Amino acid sequence: MVKLTDLSIEGALLIFVIILCCFLINKLKQLYFFLLQNIKDWEPMRIGTFVLYMFVVTFACRGVYVAVQTPFLNRQKKELTEAYMEVLIPEPSPTNIRR
Repeated sequence: MVKLTDLSIEGALLIFVIILCCFLINKLKQLYFFLLQNIKDWEPMRIGTFVLYMFVVTFACRGVYVAVQTPFLNRQKKELTEAYMEVLIPEPSPTNIRR
């Protein structure tokens, strides 16, 4: 179990984005079911606008998720590079210095 005090800023933002996306998905489901009740009365332009709106919301949520996740991934890459360099370059010792 992860404690709230163990989270970094990126982790907290990622959790916030996940909660926000879940909230938006729930609201979209409610809107979807509401709109399906009277879909027979819709004009074709309204249906096209709704589909376009769904694409915009999807890409906006994806953009926010990527923006929040990027610093976290960059930090992981940096840590991996540092760990690799530590393994690759040995500690200085008398035998290593003679080489």
